[in-house]
Formats: sequence, structure tokens, C-alpha cells
Amino acid sequence: MVFSQLSSDPRYVPEACGSLEKEYDLTASRVLGAGMSGCVRMAVHRESGSTHAVKTLEKRYASRSQLDDFKREIEVQLSLEHPLIVTVERIFETRNEIHMVMEHLKGGEMFDHVISKGRFSEEAGANAMRQMLTAVAHLHEHDIAHLDVKLENFVFASDSCDRLVLIDFGFATKCNEGSLNKFCGSLQMMAPEVVKGSYNASADIWSLGVVAYMMLCGNSPWAHSDAETRRMISEGRPMYRADFFELSSEGQDFIRSLLTVDPAMRPSAKTMLEHKWLAASPNLSFCDSKAGVVSTNMSDGESTSAEGSRQHSTADEMDSGRSRSESTSSFSNEGC
Repeated sequence: MVFSQLSSDPRYVPEACGSLEKEYDLTASRVLGAGMSGCVRMAVHRESGSTHAVKTLEKRYASRSQLDDFKREIEVQLSLEHPLIVTVERIFETRNEIHMVMEHLKGGEMFDHVISKGRFSEEAGANAMRQMLTAVAHLHEHDIAHLDVKLENFVFASDSCDRLVLIDFGFATKCNEGSLNKFCGSLQMMAPEVVKGSYNASADIWSLGVVAYMMLCGNSPWAHSDAETRRMISEGRPMYRADFFELSSEGQDFIRSLLTVDPAMRPSAKTMLEHKWLAASPNLSFCDSKAGVVSTNMSDGESTSAEGSRQHSTADEMDSGRSRSESTSSFSNEGC
């Protein structure tokens, strides 16, 4: 078996010692999503009846490089234990597949909440950012870079939206051996140094800055085309639109700090957790519609309610069958 070296971990189950199908029922399984490296389905534990998410990595046609990527993803996930990072409960390996059994997060992706509710209040956004920064700070304390920080990769654990969890470690890597150079992630979320080909874990902080901008402003700081977006990112020139200047001075400073162009000067996740904008915001549930949605009318007459969200271009693209990754990379670019 390719990952037999993990046999010392009690969560690892080789084919000779058990199977996914014996412990979990997948007959009525539904697809929960697709990560960078595999499909995610729901499974029901046969004894307890509890639901779980199962990510399947296909080994049969994988190249040596892809197998190395699978190994890296699994090792990273098994090394982490934090309430705001998705928990891996079991790993089943067969000749052709690896199944990662994880906690079932039932509250929906942050991406979908932003699309359905529109621009969010600073109080609700601050509560979400506090949890996002905490998760990323834990990674960085263990010399791990996520490298795919985006709205889709933060999922609420339940409908109460009290716990926001970081998922999908398909690009995650140890970064304690110098700079990284692999071009990976979603273009709109990439830091300037990622586009240029030499970076470290600080790139995750820039991505959180783009996430914060999208949540609080209801649009993207980049252009319509990939070529123009890449140029703007390379130059470190996000487009601060009118919505941005309606935020409090502390909220604006928070986003600008995350989007510091020089990675050497960019604050760490731990430092950003002490930012005055977060300190001044109460802990509100992001799913509280009264706390979350900004209802003020914009000067151009566009609504930011759930019924008339400024995210219409993204929603239209999703409805027309485009992938979620493509939708994120076209996240409402009015005013370009």
C-alpha cells in the first residue's frame, strides 16, 4: 500500500484490517462537494447512525506526483487538531482508493451565505474573520501554509453558524524549508508573490484580505478578465470601490493591513487577531439575518438584500452551470 508508512496512526485502516463499506453506509450517499483532489460524499456510520463526510482520492490512474500530493495532504491533515479545522476521523486505503472520513459540516459554505445574504455587516463579518484568522494562525504556528484560502473553503459546522471550519487541504504544505514556488490556488485569492513564483505562508494572510473585502463590500477588488486581474495582483493594486469607503475607518484599516503588498511587512494571523476592529466587535452569529445583512440603499440604487444581492453576476454564473471555482473568480466586478 502506498501509505503503509501511516500504519502507526490509529486512524489509518489498511485494506486487510477493515473497509469503509463495512463501517459506513454509502448506499444513499449524496455528493457534498468536490475538493482540489477528490469528491466528497456523505456516509452514515452503521452502528451509531452518525453522518460523516468521506473524501475519496483515486490512486488507480494517479501519477507519482499526484500520489505525493495525496500523501502530503493526508499527513498535513493528520498532524492538525483544532476545532476550527476540519477533523479527519479515519483513513481507509484500498488498492485503488484512499477514503478520508471527516466530520460532517452541515451549516453550508461561507460562499453560499455571502451569495444568499449579500454584503454583511461589520459586526457579523468580524465574528467570521476572527474564526478564520484563528484557524490560519494555528496552521502557521505549525509551519503549514493552506494556499487555497477562499470563501468556499470555510464551512459552518451547523445551522446555528457558531463554528466556522477551514476545509480542503489539497494544496497545503509544510513551509519551514524556505520559499515555495508552485503556482496554485484560485487566481482572485492569490497574493502578488504567489503570482511571481516565490512565497511563504504569509500568502494566506493576503487571501484572507480578499475574503474580508468580498464579505464586507459585496464585490471583488479585481477586474473582470483574468489577464487584468493577474496584472493588478502582480502590482499589488486592489481596486477599492465605493462600498469599501462606507466601512468604518477600523474596518478599512483591517482589510488594508491584510492586503499589505510586501510579505515581509504583512502582519501575521496572530497579530491581526489583536486588531482594534475585531476587539470592538461583539460575537454575533454570521447567520443572524438581522445582524448580518446590510440594508442601507446604495447611491446607484442597487439593493444589498437577500432578494437583490449585488452578487447577481456570480449567482447567474452558478445557475448557468459554471463551477464554483469559476464563479469565485468572477465575484461581482461592478464598476471596473
